[in-house]
Amino acid sequence: MTGYSGLRRILPSVLLALLLLNLLLFLLRASPNDPVPSSPVSLPLALSPSLTPDSSPTEHVTVRENDDEVLRETERRLNGRVAVLREGCGREEKPSKIRAETLDKTAIARTEVLDEVRLSVCVVYKAGSTAWNYLMAHLLNNTVILKSRKWYKMIDVLKPDLRRFRNITSSREYTRVLMARDPLERLLSAYRDRIQDQSHYSHQAHHYAPLIFHSVRGIRYPRRDLYLANGTLRIVPTFSEFVRYLVKKMPEEYDPHWKPIHLLCAVCRANYTAIVHTETFQKDIHYIMKKTGLDTKVDEKLINTEKNKGRGNTQELLVTYYSTLDPLVLEQIARVYKKDFILLGYDPTSLLSRISPNVTIDWRG
Repeated sequence: MTGYSGLRRILPSVLLALLLLNLLLFLLRASPNDPVPSSPVSLPLALSPSLTPDSSPTEHVTVRENDDEVLRETERRLNGRVAVLREGCGREEKPSKIRAETLDKTAIARTEVLDEVRLSVCVVYKAGSTAWNYLMAHLLNNTVILKSRKWYKMIDVLKPDLRRFRNITSSREYTRVLMARDPLERLLSAYRDRIQDQSHYSHQAHHYAPLIFHSVRGIRYPRRDLYLANGTLRIVPTFSEFVRYLVKKMPEEYDPHWKPIHLLCAVCRANYTAIVHTETFQKDIHYIMKKTGLDTKVDEKLINTEKNKGRGNTQELLVTYYSTLDPLVLEQIARVYKKDFILLGYDPTSLLSRISPNVTIDWRG
């Protein structure tokens, strides 16, 4: 009993000594340069629901911080484009009432509205329209369009009427997006897809080929000589013939696939708050989806599924095709898209110099 009583007396001292020893060892192991957490951790790492066994807090934070920086950079870029647009529009003459109504009605035919996220988008052919409409079809789970793969029909589902369109353009609640692409790239893309490529039927090839040949060649081909049984072309207009036909027409008469964007989207009337460029499409759309909350309603990755893949080096293709044009025709077609260049933040000077190194192309007129 005496031994047991003695043990009871010294036990607290032993435990205290062990505790102090552990504390000393911990302090010796700790580095004085260890960073202090910038914010308290609400859950231990092992219990944190936001982390998986294959991730770490450092990787998680890095991804978030990088995304924030990308978003800030994208916001600056989009704001810069809008500033250029507004400055350019400030120098434009105010359209007549009839002209203004025509511009608005044309823009409506290209505008899609998502009221739930307060977003409107002027969707432009050959400037990301396929990818965007594919995303919209999945967002609304439109089984008819998903099965038919006619993505362009989403415009009929989402376009507003005239009154609603004008209310949206003056609303502070809506993000109003304009899709754009370098005009010369867009024109060439339209020609290659809708006229030159005969692996699929194209209304544009079927409709415009006889008009092009009559205008440029002065020939009216019999249908049996011009078309195959499936409606595709036996004889395909060259790019030079296509452009020579266009410069004889009024841009207002152009097909939507190559009509100037300033005529499609009422760029000086719709009060756009963001301009998406095809050249920075993914980052721009990522920002729009984050800003509006659309990213919480549909998987952003879907936008890459139906994104048209480029065929060949873009700059080399531009030089190859446009070099077939007479310098005068090159200048004429560049002037057709003059307002698109100026208002949407593009400058063709360098490209035109490469296409026509011996003759200066005055695209500004």
